[in-house]
Formats: sequence, structure tokens, C-alpha cells
Amino acid sequence: MNFGKLFLIIFLAPFFLQFSVIDKEYNFNKKGIEYYKKKDFNSAAKQFENAELLNPQSPLNKFNKSTALAKQQNYDEALRYLEKTINNERTDKTLKSEAHYNMGNILVEQQKYSDAIEHYKNALKINPNHLNAKYNLTYALNMLQQQQQQQQNQKDKNDKSNENDKKKDNQQKNKNDNEKNKQDQKQQKNNFDKEQAEQLLNSIINSNKMNEPQKSEKVILKGYQDKPW
Repeated sequence: MNFGKLFLIIFLAPFFLQFSVIDKEYNFNKKGIEYYKKKDFNSAAKQFENAELLNPQSPLNKFNKSTALAKQQNYDEALRYLEKTINNERTDKTLKSEAHYNMGNILVEQQKYSDAIEHYKNALKINPNHLNAKYNLTYALNMLQQQQQQQQNQKDKNDKSNENDKKKDNQQKNKNDNEKNKQDQKQQKNNFDKEQAEQLLNSIINSNKMNEPQKSEKVILKGYQDKPW
């Protein structure tokens, strides 16, 4: 065999292999986009994942996978891949701006408007002409204002409810205190009547009016037992 041809084959083999991998990666992404447009997001995610397996360092593969995950409402995983896209040194400005924009969109879906606003701002810092980011930033600011107003209204409602509960507690406490005072007064009166009855009974006994004890005792005991307390 010609050693020149053998050397050429050995020398060029890595390049052919590289082009083969690039071609496969491209085809996986192409199929993924086709599935994505057909709204078959599960199949799209699988194709983007295949592309990522071939080239894990590619920020584009991570970004594409995040889009399919987001469409499947797998938001946490989508955010994770977008963060990887943003932090990848190979990510160009255009893709980084889009990653921030998509993160903002996902965070809006999660009603995390403050975080979404920051990502829209970051998208606009990179690309000031990003019209969708401008529109969504305005939307997020408006929704944040509404959210804060609702939270304030709920807080005011809770405070009012707590205040009413406190008033009720105070009213109940006052009522309990009044009842306790009444009970104390009744108990004092009860003790007074009992002592008065005993004094009257002793007076009857000491005066030798034993023919009257039953009557006097009956009257005393009846008066004592019939008290409402």
C-alpha cells in the first residue's frame, strides 16, 4: 500500500470524523426545530438532547433544549439550561440576549416578576433593539405592580382581620372580666348570706326558740339554695 496515501488517510481521518459529528449535530438540531414547529415538543427535546450529547460544549444545543423543555412546562430544568447557556464562554451576545429573554418569559409564567424584570433588562443591555424584551419588560413591570398591590390589599385585609380578632379578644376578655367580677360579687354575697344565715340560726338556737328552727332553718336554707349562683 502506498505509504503516502496511508499517511494522508491517517492525517485526514480526524477531520472527516469531526465533519461527520458536526453534520450529525446539525441534523439533530434541524430535526428538533422541525418537531418544535409542529409543536411536538417531546420529540424536539429528544433531538436537541442528541445534539447536546454529540457536542456538550455547544451553548446552542443547551439553548435549544431549554426551549423544548419550557414548552413542556418543565420550567426548572429549562432555567437550568438557560443559565448554562448564559455562563458558557462560547455564547455570543445574540444568543446570550435571547437566553436572558427566555428566562424572563419563564419567570413571568412562574409569576416571579422581579426576577423576570432583571433578565429582560439584561437582554436589553446586550441588545437594546430587542423589541419583544422591551414589550415584556413593560408587561412584567405592570404585573409586578398589580402583584404588590394585591399583596398589600391582602396584608391590609389580614391586619384588619387581626385587629377585629384583637377587638373581639378584648371584648371577650372584658366580658370574662365582667363575669368574673360578677361571680366574685356573687360569691361575696353568697358568703355574706351564708354567714348571715349561720348568725341567724345561732341566734335562734341561743334564744331557745327550738320550736322555730325548722321554719327558720328552712327559710334560711331555701333562701340560700335558691340563689342563681
